[in-house]
Amino acid sequence: MQVQISVEGDALSLTHLHSWLQRDPGTRRIPMTVASLSRDEMSTFDVIDLLLGNGIAAANLAVAIAAWRSARGAALNGRTVRLECGGTSVTVTDASAEDIERILRGLRESGTVDDGESPEGDAG
Repeated sequence: MQVQISVEGDALSLTHLHSWLQRDPGTRRIPMTVASLSRDEMSTFDVIDLLLGNGIAAANLAVAIAAWRSARGAALNGRTVRLECGGTSVTVTDASAEDIERILRGLRESGTVDDGESPEGDAG
């Protein structure tokens, strides 16, 4: 599952988040790069591009982002962190447990996270 993370209007915070994720034990093994994407001819913005292999990686990512937001506190000045995956976009505006659940629910609903359950149930 490919996930893109952006921080509203703040390339420095995105760089800090990338560094944080590279040091976090739960996320440092997730393949990730910082890329510049062009939305149109006049603007580009930077994103962290990640490849998550399973639901556990998604949960680790959500917890790491919440911890980063908590550690950054006032330095973020209300900026949102946006995650995009498979056409689903989720924004985080604080570090609450509800935000972590909202991230996971959004990714599950988009059909991109394998939580180990078969939608058809057990055929055996």
